[in-house]
Amino acid sequence: MEKFNGLKISGAIGSGMVFQRGKPIKVWGSADEEHNGKTIGGCFGGVCTSCEIENGRWTLTFPPINEPVRDGLSLTVEFGRDKYRFEDILIGDVYYVTGQSNAYWRFDIYYQNIKNQDDDRGVDDIIRESEKMKIRFFRNSYMYYLDNTGEDEQGTVKIFEDTAPEAEWREPLGRYDDFSALGYLFAYYYSLKSNVPVGMIEVDASGYPLTTFAPNELCDKWQSDQDDGRGVYYMALDGVRNHLKSRFAYNQQFYPLFNLSTSGVLWYQGESDAENTELARGREVYTFSYELPELIGYYREKMRDRDVPFYLVEFTPVYKVPVDGMPLQFIDTGCVRSELGTVPSKVADTFIVPSGDLWTDDTYYNNIHPYCKAEQAERCAAYALARRGYADSTVFAPTFEKCEYSEDGRSAAVYFRYAENGISTYNGEPVKGVQARINGEWTDAQARICGDHLVVSSDDEITGVRYFALTETNYPRDINLVGGGGIPLPAFADYIK
Repeated sequence: MEKFNGLKISGAIGSGMVFQRGKPIKVWGSADEEHNGKTIGGCFGGVCTSCEIENGRWTLTFPPINEPVRDGLSLTVEFGRDKYRFEDILIGDVYYVTGQSNAYWRFDIYYQNIKNQDDDRGVDDIIRESEKMKIRFFRNSYMYYLDNTGEDEQGTVKIFEDTAPEAEWREPLGRYDDFSALGYLFAYYYSLKSNVPVGMIEVDASGYPLTTFAPNELCDKWQSDQDDGRGVYYMALDGVRNHLKSRFAYNQQFYPLFNLSTSGVLWYQGESDAENTELARGREVYTFSYELPELIGYYREKMRDRDVPFYLVEFTPVYKVPVDGMPLQFIDTGCVRSELGTVPSKVADTFIVPSGDLWTDDTYYNNIHPYCKAEQAERCAAYALARRGYADSTVFAPTFEKCEYSEDGRSAAVYFRYAENGISTYNGEPVKGVQARINGEWTDAQARICGDHLVVSSDDEITGVRYFALTETNYPRDINLVGGGGIPLPAFADYIK
């Protein structure tokens, strides 16, 4: 927080930032207790307002500005005789990019990776154009907290009131940018196609599970983490504690930002929850596909916005090849991928952004980090732009809604949202990639398309249906369902308990 005369302004507020259009604009901070009852004033966008300091906290609220503002505005905060001024503040669309290593995966690493592959992908043109665009980044990374100790250590229950000192608003840094590659490229594609300023906020926790992004309240409810005896919590599966700390991405990184209104959240997370699924553990509560919908609802409550959309990025295939003399670096994400695909059927305004067709290079093995971030970002931007009304919903791939099993158990009908234009297969081939659970085992199943839904049948009783649930599945060789807009269907799984 910026500090003057006993007053602190949140570190989330800064020159060059972006406020969300069409939603209330808040400027907040803290003050020494001796200032309780005193007045703080502020002016922004031609509007002046004031508030009192209560219990060492204060918040100035300005009315929404509905149209984008590309020429920077000034913000002033006044306390007594002191005045603090911020410049070049834009009005546009603000998005979070959050998750594990695929969200954290930096733009400079992405740039070097594709250059090493002699694969330009137009990235130099993207850099030149993005540096001229009204794009701003704010990174509140887990890396800033690694050396914290005591009650401030990652994994404790302490709630942080402010962002890390290293976090600040800035413009793109091109090929040397350490911002999320997914976030950088999403901002580029979104602003390119909308001409709206974009503010991207990165909250990352590379290598950490869902409990890391969850608040104390939900972790206590789920009982899926454990205290190590020092007040530091770790992920636990079936009562066994492992080395992955929990709670800190919410407590330290997200919580200080919730006063900022947003257009949506890009969520690329779940790699470390590969074993925390009902398919993997045979448990209903609490596992990934039950925890994530509840967490989304919790975030919306804290954001004071029940309609904030979440764009859940699907995991691409991961290919496994043993390498002599090297440990096998392979995460079996098939189960968590297919359970992720059920989340939109459990919580409104969530979208699966398909990735099954965006990475088919099976020579790139033992690595959960495909370098198709530009393709994923462009598809995320298409989804977000459609959600904002810049395109119609034909960009959305049909997404699992429900599965109905026949009375004799020998068939199951799978229904989808966004299937108004029907579903089909790549090149009109027979359906591939569907499995049924028969006699407790998953096996390849016969499926046929009936207009806007899928019918799976068997001579034996079917107690579950899933699609794209095998980690190494390759599109279109092994899976081939597409929607009317030509975008592949995301994975899903359903089964009778």
